[in-house]
Amino acid sequence: SNAVSDQVPEIDIVSTRRSIWDRVSVVWLVPVAALVIALGVAWQSYMDQGPLIEVTFDNIAGVSRNETELRFRDVAVGMVEDVSFTEDLSQVVVSIRVRKDLEPYLDEDAAFWIVRPEVTTQGVTGLDTVLSGVYIEGFWDEESGVQVLSYEGLTEPPLRQGGVDGLELTLRSTDGSLMGNTPILYKGVEVGQVGRARVSADGVSVEARAIIFAPYDNLVTEATRFWDTSGFSVSLGTAGAAIDFESISSLIAGGLTFDTFVSGSRLAEEGADYIVYSGEETARTSIFEPEDEDALLLTTLFDGNVAGLAPGARVELNGLGVGQVRAVNGIVEQVPGGEERVRLQTILA
Repeated sequence: SNAVSDQVPEIDIVSTRRSIWDRVSVVWLVPVAALVIALGVAWQSYMDQGPLIEVTFDNIAGVSRNETELRFRDVAVGMVEDVSFTEDLSQVVVSIRVRKDLEPYLDEDAAFWIVRPEVTTQGVTGLDTVLSGVYIEGFWDEESGVQVLSYEGLTEPPLRQGGVDGLELTLRSTDGSLMGNTPILYKGVEVGQVGRARVSADGVSVEARAIIFAPYDNLVTEATRFWDTSGFSVSLGTAGAAIDFESISSLIAGGLTFDTFVSGSRLAEEGADYIVYSGEETARTSIFEPEDEDALLLTTLFDGNVAGLAPGARVELNGLGVGQVRAVNGIVEQVPGGEERVRLQTILA
């Protein structure tokens, strides 16, 4: 047996199974390379995408996800990605993806509002939305700040937008002399704009924010008086009848004007309050009346019928004007015996 085993030749055993490297085909490299490129593009796109901000509105009619643009100075800088509700369902939250290069400027000074077509006495605004659709306008300054990702949307455009500089004021009126969204004229030239008017918290007056554009803001001092120029007035004198109105536009759409009748006063400060008078004569005579903080407020009750008594009426002492009526209200009083009577309450200043 030993002899037989010595005669058996040694056979080299070679595995017929090919190694993984021999089985790899060049064709397989194509999908692998495509996958790597796709992952790289996705990662680069993720790194390049801007912040996602949330803006809350009461009404977003016309706004749609993946369709409505965010614009800054008429340039598309973002897109609405999602629309949802607040927890109490009282408002709508619009999620907007903004370009990454604008991220440093999205601070607390940024503002957002929806632009829609609107027809007013001042003309037609948002006409381009008829073809392009409703869009969201954004405004922020050129200075970077602490990033903010949640905002409360505005119901109307801010007075400062598009790089406009000027002086912001608060205008008030108790006699209907103040109308919102009207121009401010100075010697017939439009130098400012009045924002939307609203009733004050106490319900006594109407107030509105306004802006005087630079460089005309240097015309406004602490002694400046504003008055209404809407409509026209007719006066009779020795020279005959005269019709006075500021301009055709203010005659139709309304407007305000101002002037400084005395010199030597300091320039107005940002956010200063001014009363809007019914006419130039009333505004001129108000210079000699005490300021609000110096005025003595008196409440007077009248039992009888005082016809024609209204806010703005003069208060005279021996023929000299010493104040004016600020407000007129009716109150119900209890009298002895359980009866009630109505008396006229006037506030004098």
